[in-house]
Amino acid sequence: MIRLLIFIALGYFALKAVKGIFRHGAHLRVDPGGRQEAEIEDLMVQDPNCQTYIPKREAIMVKHNGARLYFCSARCRDAYLISVK
Repeated sequence: MIRLLIFIALGYFALKAVKGIFRHGAHLRVDPGGRQEAEIEDLMVQDPNCQTYIPKREAIMVKHNGARLYFCSARCRDAYLISVK
């Protein structure tokens, strides 16, 4: 009886491990060269000064007149803030 419980527990953990491997593989994409790259899930925001899109996590955020603005660099931030004064 104890052996049966041990085999059931081992089977359960093996199944969880296999599911984890396949779940991790679902987040990969293959580019035309055949390489696998992990997808980055991030919101893209537009810099109001130079109009480029950048990942929100890399942007410089400034609150201006109650609105959140995102900039690609300190230079764009400063240029924008000078132009709106």
